[in-house]
Amino acid sequence: MATLNQELVARFDDGRTIHREQAGRAIAGVMAALPAAPGAILLNCQCSYRFYVALLACLAAGRQVVLLPNALPAVAARYRDQYGSVIDDADDVLRLRYGSSDVTLLESQGAAWHGQLDPAGAVLLYTSGSTGEPKKVVKTVAGLMAEVSDLQSLFLGAPPRLLAATVPHYHLYGLLFRILLPFQSGYPFLASTIRSPAELAELDSYVLVSSPAFLRRLTEQEPLGGAALVFSSGGALLPDEELLVQQVFGAPCFEIYGSSETGGIGYRRARAGQHLWTLPGTEVRAGADGRLWLWSRYCAETGWVERDDLIELHADGSFRVLGRADDIVKIEEKRISLGHLASLIRATSPAIRTARLLVYDEPMRKRLAAVVVVDAAVPESQFARIEQVAKAELQDQVERMFIPRKWKVVHEAVLDAMGKLSRSTMLELMHE
Repeated sequence: MATLNQELVARFDDGRTIHREQAGRAIAGVMAALPAAPGAILLNCQCSYRFYVALLACLAAGRQVVLLPNALPAVAARYRDQYGSVIDDADDVLRLRYGSSDVTLLESQGAAWHGQLDPAGAVLLYTSGSTGEPKKVVKTVAGLMAEVSDLQSLFLGAPPRLLAATVPHYHLYGLLFRILLPFQSGYPFLASTIRSPAELAELDSYVLVSSPAFLRRLTEQEPLGGAALVFSSGGALLPDEELLVQQVFGAPCFEIYGSSETGGIGYRRARAGQHLWTLPGTEVRAGADGRLWLWSRYCAETGWVERDDLIELHADGSFRVLGRADDIVKIEEKRISLGHLASLIRATSPAIRTARLLVYDEPMRKRLAAVVVVDAAVPESQFARIEQVAKAELQDQVERMFIPRKWKVVHEAVLDAMGKLSRSTMLELMHE
């Protein structure tokens, strides 16, 4: 195993490397330009290293940073109209734009920045929109760094390994694991995003920050050496998917449970049961109706906060997530969890990446509709067969009224960068 340079911050696909002194000068250069820019700073950087520089510069200067909900050009254009100051990396160069000003951000020729982030700084980010319109969430620097410190203590040891990620840096999971954890721990990171399992074969001694959407694509993948640790967040892995991850990587895989609003809540090691353990900065309890109550030092809210997840607590302090309270629907006087039904549909074919359900009205009754997202390699001629098999297998597992009446099978291109299907996209698909 090659030993990484302790001063290494980031590595690019072409072999270029960024070391601590150079990164510090880049951060100092951005900080010098910030006083002239009004208000919150919207970050629209595609490269994770340039995002790292812009983010740390803004937070070190005590500024509020705004992150985009996704990387779509139309979305970026809409949000630019809402915020007066923007840092982007068009043409692979950091630029600060405000009013009629367009400033190229160069490395400082003076002292490099190697300081601390200002506790007064904050990050405004948006949820993925998987349950509705994206919501604003404000995270304080204090809360973010408290979580990062706990993650480092819990999971990372010496020597430092390269952090490689399949998830974007503009959602909270990527922000924490891909950007702030390297800053806190000294682990270097890969500046580009991993798009396919084949890219991992070129890496040696790395930590993978990923999601179920990516890990499900490992089917028929040859074993990949080099991974020391795998993280997954954004949904639960099925037991056969956990086995596949173990066979491909041969490394421990930890699922992180949480949300944009709460930050991390708990974790579990794959292949070690379904029970979750709370992160060091959190406590959970179950309400009388089974809802999760959370206390967390990672959140802006103080005290105990009620969440929509339903949980089951165990005597040893662990807990299990049963679904969402708002996920329980009543069809013909009987109740079912849409999340549970979606997992049953997913299990009917290895080609299915995810499934989402919605309720619609017919005269005198409610019905269910299903959107089933399959691997891009599946030909459309197989869509009808996938639907037929799912319907047939559901007949042995749920009552008749819970088998969706409407189906839409689509390719995985409809998923966002975290492998989620937004509610707005789902509604559009069902009305095509």
